[in-house]
Amino acid sequence: MEDEHNNQGAKLTEKAKRELSGQYRVKFSPSTIARSYANNKR
Repeated sequence: MEDEHNNQGAKLTEKAKRELSGQYRVKFSPSTIARSYANNKR
């Protein structure tokens, strides 16, 4: 589910970059909390 969230976020970020080109700097930071939580459960 986190990977799908990150994929959609990356696509939306690219769309925002195109629409706001030159006006704003847009950066996407992918989520890693689920992966981090899973690694700590071991």
